[in-house]
Amino acid sequence: MSRLFLLTLLSTLAVLTAASTPTDPTADKTVALKTTIDDTFVQQSFYPGQTITYTVDQSSSANGKGVFVTLNYYCWYAGTKAARQIAVSVGGKAAPWSVVDDCDVKDASKANGNKGSAVFYVPPSASGISVKVSSGQPANYYIRANRGVCREPSSDTDRKWAITKANETPLPIGSIPIAFVQGSADSKNAGAATCGSTQNSDGKLYKLADIHTDNNMYAGELARACSAAMGSADNQVVVNSWNGDQYLGSSLSLYFNPAITVSVLTGSGHASLCQPGTGSPTIPVSSNPTGLRVVESVPYTGLAGSNVCGPNQKIAVLSATRLNEYQLAGVLLYNKYGALAKAWIGGWETPTGAEAGSGPQMMFYAPTVQPTTGFQVPGAVAQSAPADLAGGAFPVLCQNKSV
Repeated sequence: MSRLFLLTLLSTLAVLTAASTPTDPTADKTVALKTTIDDTFVQQSFYPGQTITYTVDQSSSANGKGVFVTLNYYCWYAGTKAARQIAVSVGGKAAPWSVVDDCDVKDASKANGNKGSAVFYVPPSASGISVKVSSGQPANYYIRANRGVCREPSSDTDRKWAITKANETPLPIGSIPIAFVQGSADSKNAGAATCGSTQNSDGKLYKLADIHTDNNMYAGELARACSAAMGSADNQVVVNSWNGDQYLGSSLSLYFNPAITVSVLTGSGHASLCQPGTGSPTIPVSSNPTGLRVVESVPYTGLAGSNVCGPNQKIAVLSATRLNEYQLAGVLLYNKYGALAKAWIGGWETPTGAEAGSGPQMMFYAPTVQPTTGFQVPGAVAQSAPADLAGGAFPVLCQNKSV
C-alpha cells in the first residue's frame, strides 16, 4: 500500500468520522423563541447544568414594549427561593424573578408533579434570555414569550397563576381577564392608546381596563408581579374607571405599592392595565388616490409661503370622511420616522366635512404599532404644542391640490 493511498484513506476516514459524530445533547445551545399574543407554551428538554439561550425577535415586540417571558417548571428540581436551582439571565446579567405560582407553598416531591411559574422581562435593548438548571435529572420546562403584554394564561389551566394573597379577593371565575401592557402613559388617553394598539389573545385589540371591588386586588397583584419582572420602581398603572365611575374623564391610576387603591394619576412613564376590547386591527391600504406623501422636515416658521410640497401639491388636509387616506398617512409617517412621529398638516375635517382645525399649526401623529404587521391604530390629529411651534423641524404631509 502506497504512502499516498494510506494518507488519503486516513483523511477520508477522519472526515467520515467527524461527519457521523452526533451533536452532544448536553451541550449549551441557542434556540429561537417565537413571540406570540396567545397562551402558546413551548416544551423544552434540558440536561442538568445545561444553559439554553433563547433569542427573541424584538422587531415584532409590540413596537418597543419588549417581551414578557413566562417560565413554567416542576417544583422538584426548581428548588425553593432560598436555594433556587434555576438561573435566568438577560443581557448577561441575572434577571429579576417575579414568582407568580410559588413552589414554596407546595409539596415539591417529584411524585406529586407540582409546577410553579415565574415571569421575566426582556427589554427592547436585549436580544434574548438564558435559562440554566443546575441540578436534577434530565427533564422539561415550559416557556412562553408575549409581545409587550404580561398576563396570566387564560386558556391553559395547567399553567394558571396564583398571585392573590390569602386575605385578598381572587379574580372571580368568568371575570374579564386583565393584562399589564408596558408603555409610557401620562394620561388616560395615552393609556387608552397603549391598550388600543395592542392585540389580545383572540386577535382583537385591548381597551383600558375597568377596575372595581371584584378585581382590584387581582389587578394590583398583577401589576406588582409584572413590574417586579421589569425591575421597575413604578407604583401605579393607568386604568379607565373605578366601580363604574370615570370621574368626569379624569386620568386614573391603580396604585399597587405599598397598598392597592385607585386614585388620580400622577407623573408619567406608566404601564397600563387593559382588558379585551372589540376593535379589530386595521390593515394598511395600498392605494393612494390623493397622492399623499411625506416630505422634508421644516420648522414651523419655514412653512409660511413655502413651496415644500411642490407646484402640484399642498400641505395635506386630512378628513374623517377619507379614512383610507387618514390610515395611509399613519403608514407613510411610521415607515419613514417611526412610532409617534409628528408631521405638519394643513387641517382636519370632521365626519360631516366641517373644518375642525386649519393651518400648518395642526399636527399629525404616527401610529404606535408597526403598520407593516397589519396591526395598528391609525394616527392622531392634534393642535401642535407651543414647543413645536417655537423650535424643532418636522416632516410635512402633502397631497394633491385637487383634493
